[in-house]
Amino acid sequence: MNRSIVLNGAQTLLNEIDQSGHGIGITELRVLVYVMRTRKATGIEISNDLGLSKATVSRAIALLSTDKPTRKQAPLEFVSVEADASDPLIKRAAITEKGEAFVTRMVTSDAPSADTLY
Repeated sequence: MNRSIVLNGAQTLLNEIDQSGHGIGITELRVLVYVMRTRKATGIEISNDLGLSKATVSRAIALLSTDKPTRKQAPLEFVSVEADASDPLIKRAAITEKGEAFVTRMVTSDAPSADTLY
């Protein structure tokens, strides 16, 4: 895929999100794309692989998640936080259909408008 198409799609989507009042930035996008690529990941895995602090990853997951309202807004429901099958103390972020649609919207021109993702 052409890099300029991806960047244009990302810029268009970010502009639409900004106008709709949803606060998502580059850090949240990096975390969301990482979770989409890996399907499931712990906060420590995300932190180590992306070079972000654990606190930054935790805040990003809280904003992107289905069940953790932040002080600033309701959860975006792009990822779900699930207990690991082998150890219930380990939590993994997993992409939701809504999150996958959001990322797809960034890189394609024929995906639904950002309004349909909220």
